[in-house]
Amino acid sequence: MAVTVSAFKISFPDFENSGDDLIEACLEEAARRIPAANWRTKTNDGIGYLAAHLIALRTLGQPARLQGADISDTTYGREYLRLMRSVSYGGRVAG
Repeated sequence: MAVTVSAFKISFPDFENSGDDLIEACLEEAARRIPAANWRTKTNDGIGYLAAHLIALRTLGQPARLQGADISDTTYGREYLRLMRSVSYGGRVAG
């Protein structure tokens, strides 16, 4: 099941005033980066947190891009990394 903009805004109320087009674009980008075969039941969680991270970086503007903006620079990125580690196993790594 894909993460919808309305479901995203419920899960991430910090972004309830963000534009639907921006959220949709980030959800689609996150979905392309997260293989459901690896993430299984946590796929939507990973998509949500990665999309939240991407939105946070984009709305922070130019200073974030100048500083290199690592995935761990936002609380959403850190949670995404935690989830990614929980679905990683053996020679296969999610993300």
